[in-house]
Amino acid sequence: MFFRKDLFIHNEFTIENDDSHTNITCPYCSKGELLFDSKKEKILSDEKYNNQLKQSPDYDSDFEKYYFLINLICSGYQCKENVIVAGIITEHGIYSDNEGNGFQETTYKPTYFSKSPHIISMESSYPKDIIQLLESSFDLFWVDKMSCANKIRICLESLMDYYKVPKRSKKRDGTFKNLSLHERIKKCDILKKSNFDNESFALAIKWIGNIGSHNTNDCSDEKILLAYELLDFILQDLFINQNKIQQLVKKAKIVNKSKGKKYNMF
Repeated sequence: MFFRKDLFIHNEFTIENDDSHTNITCPYCSKGELLFDSKKEKILSDEKYNNQLKQSPDYDSDFEKYYFLINLICSGYQCKENVIVAGIITEHGIYSDNEGNGFQETTYKPTYFSKSPHIISMESSYPKDIIQLLESSFDLFWVDKMSCANKIRICLESLMDYYKVPKRSKKRDGTFKNLSLHERIKKCDILKKSNFDNESFALAIKWIGNIGSHNTNDCSDEKILLAYELLDFILQDLFINQNKIQQLVKKAKIVNKSKGKKYNMF
């Protein structure tokens, strides 16, 4: 699955007329597309808020609040899993195009998924702890941006633990001091061995993650999605590309040892 920033930058998806497409990849099989099931859509009005709004002399129906509960179903023939989504309707109306043709458009802003879409790839070769942290961060993305950013930061901590990067260092007086994530990243040799600037990528993720840890209000979608994009690249490089490179190195050695003559790759 490729990283699709455009699908998550506004935390919403739009459906026109009877079109069932959402362009959201199924979080179960990571192959099919989640399709909108109009037969199982429920729209609920915020009656108290809307009634108060109607009493205002500046009343505009466009500002009424509505909530949705819908079912999305995977298009994959062998999957067909259901995902329940709830949230706020930000736009719901009838519009017309340049040719005067009318169409109905509804924009849904989710705040809950029964199983959240994967914002970046989830590969089976990734450490289990990191997979669990990523899944948790995907849930938080829709409801709590600061907690989501912090969870991405914890993914880096877990990555340091996976590669056994020390958490403490010995001082001259024989005592120990705890190492910060920044210091641990600097000590992580595997990040330096890559042909890419993975160390720089990891430090950038750390800075963005710090925003969530320190409870600031500067936790934008753009920054979180950049952190995801950088983390996706690091994980793909360490657990996918490096494995492929090692396999190719082994095959090249076999060929070189036999001088290109008879050899068995398996």
